[in-house]
Amino acid sequence: MNPLDDREQRWALWGAGAGAVAFIAYWAPSFNRLPAVQLALIGCAMAAALAVAARRRSRLMTGLAAMLVGFGPWGGVWPLGLPYLMLAARLALRAVRAEPVGRRRG
Repeated sequence: MNPLDDREQRWALWGAGAGAVAFIAYWAPSFNRLPAVQLALIGCAMAAALAVAARRRSRLMTGLAAMLVGFGPWGGVWPLGLPYLMLAARLALRAVRAEPVGRRRG
């Protein structure tokens, strides 16, 4: 398995931080209700999973975590998840291209 390069790791770490801030900022006006606090915490946990996967430089885990954040509790602003889905797609394509030819099936 090929690890993340420095640029991909930077993107994932910046994305994790931006995601945590965005989840808190989106749900903050509703913090007087418990479900909003729970959704903000779930979003922050998803962003933390992305940061941990990026720190470990695991391409597969980072892609899965980015996809998880992309489908996270964005509420009515679902387009904010699109950059994370694009990151996951990029990591998947790079993983397929970087795999040795002898190991491919098909």
